[in-house]
Amino acid sequence: MVAGVTDIEVCNGPSALEQARAGRLRWAVNISTWSPCGEAEGAEFQFLLSLISSPEERKGVMQYVFWDDKKRALISRLLTRRASTAVLGLTSFDGVSISRTKGGKPFLSAPRPPASRHDLANFNFNVSHEGDWVVLASEPLCVCGIDVAAPPSRRKGQQPDIFETFAEYLTADEWRVVRAEAAADRGNVEQPGYGAFQRFWSAKESFIKARGDGLAFEIGRAGFSFQPPIAGEGGTAGRVVVDGKSLPQWAFHQTAFGEDHWITVARGPTQDVVDEIGAFRQTFAKPTPSFGASAWQAELDRENPPFCEVSVGFLVPEDAIESFV
Repeated sequence: MVAGVTDIEVCNGPSALEQARAGRLRWAVNISTWSPCGEAEGAEFQFLLSLISSPEERKGVMQYVFWDDKKRALISRLLTRRASTAVLGLTSFDGVSISRTKGGKPFLSAPRPPASRHDLANFNFNVSHEGDWVVLASEPLCVCGIDVAAPPSRRKGQQPDIFETFAEYLTADEWRVVRAEAAADRGNVEQPGYGAFQRFWSAKESFIKARGDGLAFEIGRAGFSFQPPIAGEGGTAGRVVVDGKSLPQWAFHQTAFGEDHWITVARGPTQDVVDEIGAFRQTFAKPTPSFGASAWQAELDRENPPFCEVSVGFLVPEDAIESFV
């Protein structure tokens, strides 16, 4: 289960926005290359923070203690707003409302795509951040989730023994893959088997983030398998089995990212969303049950766009760019 490596495309504004036409974005920001003067109290950071209209969201950014965590929190919030305005063809964040489900999944509550844009009927997105990267995926019709997994060297504190600490979180088949890789790794890496574990964990995270129930879902119930990578193509496709039952309405794409991170994008049906309040479900203008089986499969089979690395400056909407310090 070793996915193929995808080169990261470093995009300028116009090329990054090309993905917005179809509502299928794959954007990434490398926080390790962004060091604004004055850090969180500096003019650049504070200007970017001011672009977020919600006082609660701004407070959520500043409550983090560590500088890198503040950067990740700010960039993730800017990504969701910039993605929404790009897809809708807006030049300002004014009037853009990002809400959250009870489980914390962000979604665009207003404005929604016009009724005439049937191809954007269920537009939604998801973000993830760990290590060097903050990443976003969006989909026009499928519900999506994304997870970026960093290596042990990019995590704080002492690293647990994966075989003891996470014994219940992987299926027997998944552990067989991890142990086989651990045997091959032994003597060559600090944590033998961690690479395979990292990839399975990323897949599970992307699944529960797409659903919206997070850790309320017992991730040991879900087992993943991935096809061997095709030469010359980035990433590999995966499927999920839950409680021993295959879920054919779901599709997964996993790729190596940079030198040592992994990203998984999950895409699935609207009826599998867990949304206790119901506001997120109400944004779906074309629920998956309205698709025929072949039409839904065609949607799942769409080619995954490449990830586009964008700058922090790219996240500033057009109407505010002149004020960007």
